[in-house]
Amino acid sequence: MIHLLCHYKPKTKTMSETTQEQKVPTTEEFIAHINEQISIAEVRAKLQALNTQIAKDRAEELNALMFIAQVTNPKAGEEQADDEEPSEDVLPKRKLKKD
Repeated sequence: MIHLLCHYKPKTKTMSETTQEQKVPTTEEFIAHINEQISIAEVRAKLQALNTQIAKDRAEELNALMFIAQVTNPKAGEEQADDEEPSEDVLPKRKLKKD
């Protein structure tokens, strides 16, 4: 039992624990903090809405540019389709050698 008492150390508070206990926010500080967080959340929601609108506008712009490109140069679209599936008249005819 004496051995156990030698290892006993009373718990002392560190400086950070002491300062945390002293900094208990008042009701007014707590309400001010909550109001600040609400205003931050409102700004974030507005920013998200603006980013969503920007993405939609960019997509519409790309669609308009694709339409303009097809109207001004319709052959470019046909050539692209030919590249995907070449027709027989485009490919040169090859003759196989007979053994």
